[in-house]
Amino acid sequence: LSMWLAEGVVIRPLRKLREAADGIAGGDLARRAPLVGAREVAVLASYFNRMAAVIARDQAALAGTLSSTQSQLQAVLDNAPMAIWAKDRKGVYLLANQAFRQRYTDGQTDPIGQRDETFFAADVAQHLRTQDQVVMDQRLTDSGTASFNLNNQRKREVLWVKFPLINERGEAYAAAGISADISEQMRLQEELRHLNHSLAQREQQLLRISQSPVVDAGDLQETYRLVTSAACAGLDVQRASIWFWDDSYSAIVCQLLLDHGRPEAEKYSQEPVRLARQDFPRYFEALDSGRAILAHDAHHDGATAEFSTTYLSPLGIYAMLDVAVRHGGRVVGVLCCEHTGATRQWRDEEGFFASALADLVARTLTAQGRSQAQTEVENLL
Repeated sequence: LSMWLAEGVVIRPLRKLREAADGIAGGDLARRAPLVGAREVAVLASYFNRMAAVIARDQAALAGTLSSTQSQLQAVLDNAPMAIWAKDRKGVYLLANQAFRQRYTDGQTDPIGQRDETFFAADVAQHLRTQDQVVMDQRLTDSGTASFNLNNQRKREVLWVKFPLINERGEAYAAAGISADISEQMRLQEELRHLNHSLAQREQQLLRISQSPVVDAGDLQETYRLVTSAACAGLDVQRASIWFWDDSYSAIVCQLLLDHGRPEAEKYSQEPVRLARQDFPRYFEALDSGRAILAHDAHHDGATAEFSTTYLSPLGIYAMLDVAVRHGGRVVGVLCCEHTGATRQWRDEEGFFASALADLVARTLTAQGRSQAQTEVENLL
């Protein structure tokens, strides 16, 4: 009888208490011990249940804090302009921020749980995998630049850094990385390099013409050749020409045209083409009022659209850069630079270069006038 009583009031309630404790240890924080059996056992079960309630409450609070912290961390990651990611030793993505998803995925596939083969070509994926293994195995931080085409987009240039993630046991369990798209910076750097090269080349051409004896000798025809040749080379255009006003100041007449689209023996020509002010009033108004006409789209630019049907279309000209030749305080001519095949966005420095060439023509005119005056004086003597 005593054994039966002990089983009912002590042993069985204690067994239930142990089962409740095992349940909580296993993660079932809602588990409670029944308040049965001997008074001491019931009191123990009551205290156990209170303790379990405190654990459940604290665990819930901790989970809420952790969830909030994770949300805040994810918000920080997703608002970072750099792509951020982490992959485990099998190459499976554990983390990827919004910039990574936008830059490297198709926008439909969640990278979490995927491998590089899902987003990159096989050779690129293998290269990335090798890098990750080295970073984890050698526990080092690595960095560099890379260029690749992704999803049929234009070539991208990225700056990246990779580093291992270490767990509490000191094991490198993942490789994390950060990358910044530097395509625009690289484009600007290349553009700046090209611009510096072009500026140096133009400076040499201006110096060469300026030091040429034909300029100060007043030899207009040779200066025309030097200036049009420099214009074509310095501005990378097919056609360049010099025009002067006629005696009535009602039209401009071509003095020399250089057209690299013609055979070598015919690329220079002196055909007396005439453009009258009354036929192209807006063009001449622009010449009178401004130093340079930078017509990026000559067919639609206000100053040059008048030429579209009769001049631009037949010759395949799409962009024009025209600068006035000023001499004696007035416009006496025009240096015309014509880009064929497509429209073109002229730069201010290209206009400055063309204007400098036009000034060399004006300098030659001054030298010619001085030479003529000297000749007249000598004849009088």
